[in-house]
Amino acid sequence: MPTVGWHAHSRCLARWQLQSAGSRRETHCDFCNSQLPDWKAVLTPLPDLSAPAVMNVNFDGRTYSFEVQAGMAGYSEFTESIRRAFNLPDDSDLNITFTCDEPTSGAWM
Repeated sequence: MPTVGWHAHSRCLARWQLQSAGSRRETHCDFCNSQLPDWKAVLTPLPDLSAPAVMNVNFDGRTYSFEVQAGMAGYSEFTESIRRAFNLPDDSDLNITFTCDEPTSGAWM
């Protein structure tokens, strides 16, 4: 809750904190300087409701979608799938940049 006596919806406050990640606004109220609650639990979907992570990869005018698993094994499988889909050599370096959607609304961030 921000400043005492003021009300903010937990999801609204959590989204503000996420957009302020890395700054003092992520953890402290601008008005009263009190510590804000952790936002991660509010915006993290329940495990049984979460969708798989999907990356859309655009290269040389073609787009493919890949389901991505967590961890180093998931990363290795992801990069191997990219190389196969785009017929890239096994030793090719991949320069990957990405955007993400806000977990609860799907809005681009």
